[in-house]
Amino acid sequence: MVWLRGCERCDGDLYLEKDHFGSSILCFQCGASHADFETDISEDVIVETIARVETSVAAVSR
Repeated sequence: MVWLRGCERCDGDLYLEKDHFGSSILCFQCGASHADFETDISEDVIVETIARVETSVAAVSR
């Protein structure tokens, strides 16, 4: 999943990365981490965080 212009630091594009350590929302351009999840966290919490990032992007785009 990718969010265009979602980075609060550089206005870059964010992506969701999952590995054996957990999941993170990272910026393609500057590498900033916007969220870090435990490996056993529920999908609902990830969806809520993604919704907050999308809301932030929508507010910046106005």
